Amino acid sequence: MEKILESKVLYRGKRFNVTGLKIELSPGNIVLWEAVDKGGNSVAMIPIDEKNNIYLVEEYFGAVNKRMLCLPKGMVDAGETNEEAALRELQEEIGLKGKLKQLTIMDISPSYLTQKTILYLVTELVHSKLEGDEREYIRTVKLPITEAFEKVMKGEITEARTITGIILAKNILKL
Repeated sequence: MEKILESKVLYRGKRFNVTGLKIELSPGNIVLWEAVDKGGNSVAMIPIDEKNNIYLVEEYFGAVNKRMLCLPKGMVDAGETNEEAALRELQEEIGLKGKLKQLTIMDISPSYLTQKTILYLVTELVHSKLEGDEREYIRTVKLPITEAFEKVMKGEITEARTITGIILAKNILKL
């Protein structure tokens, strides 16, 4: 059975830390791995209105140097519940809030990332704007869930949490 023999922080940054892990995979088979810790979990929301439109955001991702369509999302702050974070991020990013239903907890890249993302379906949307801490330009994009699904199938939407959310929402709504 696998076990962690040693854990040591190798790097501390503003957005994440990197931990070195010495792991015994089987007796005598010891490997060194690195794990990225973003300091908590994140939430991603699938906001759907009464006409089965989904609200996405278009934002810039520096690591891949491009703007992408994705679900509203963000980190769970210290002292905040997952639900509070989901509602706050919705209000900051798209100016809406609604009724939350947790769909799943996702491991985004468990080979190196410790963070989990809690995915919520959000219905009964109402306008409610909060000023956020976003420094980047975020644009809200509203489109039918069926059109969002087509964009997934054409490879126009590539962010993993967003793909999962769109497919789950389409199945739940039976569209």
